[in-house]
Amino acid sequence: MIPKCYAHPDNPCNGHYGKCLDVKITNQCNGTCPFCIERCGYAPAPGSVRKLIDATLALNEYQTVLILGGEPLLYPHLMEYLRGIRSKREIFLTTNASLLPRLRSDLPEMGSLLTGINLSIHHYDAGINRGVVGVAVDGDGVKDAVRLRQIGGATVRINPSLIRGIHTGGTDIRRMIGFAGEVGADGIRFAELQHAPEQFVSAYDLFADFPGVRLPANPFQDGCVCT
Repeated sequence: MIPKCYAHPDNPCNGHYGKCLDVKITNQCNGTCPFCIERCGYAPAPGSVRKLIDATLALNEYQTVLILGGEPLLYPHLMEYLRGIRSKREIFLTTNASLLPRLRSDLPEMGSLLTGINLSIHHYDAGINRGVVGVAVDGDGVKDAVRLRQIGGATVRINPSLIRGIHTGGTDIRRMIGFAGEVGADGIRFAELQHAPEQFVSAYDLFADFPGVRLPANPFQDGCVCT
């Protein structure tokens, strides 16, 4: 019997998406994150946007779609894809936000089609973040993401990875939380790195002085409910 796992209410397993269809919409990325898990990962051959829409809609058991890359905003048919799958209940998109200013004319429609947008911004200091990601994410890019909520209703979440030498203690975490509030994000979700031992830093160390924070010993076992 194959166990079916669901997000535990006390743990951010699966990013609180529940049963979600992950769509790698493009292999291209303008970032150079040294810890990128996609660099040597799954790289599907490009196909027509129509086939991608049809394949997404055919998987009826998935009512939530998470659009990933690469950098999804580099996909030339992104808006057509969003329009095509709009019958899905929830659509989320993860981006480094650097290209949002170039798509400003599409923001009203994009905000109405997306349930939420996740910003891969790893540090509150723009210069340090650029050193991590490899591309500049200026204030306008973040403001454009927040505008998606204002004009279309899409939620905005900051998704920083915990990185050795970049996040050195609770002060950095608190400042990152403060940054999310300052830019008007709806929330923030920290994540430990995978398959990146040189950059890895434990959440146990960084959140040690945060009273009330529950960190399970094994998030895959203790953070999910399996049946």
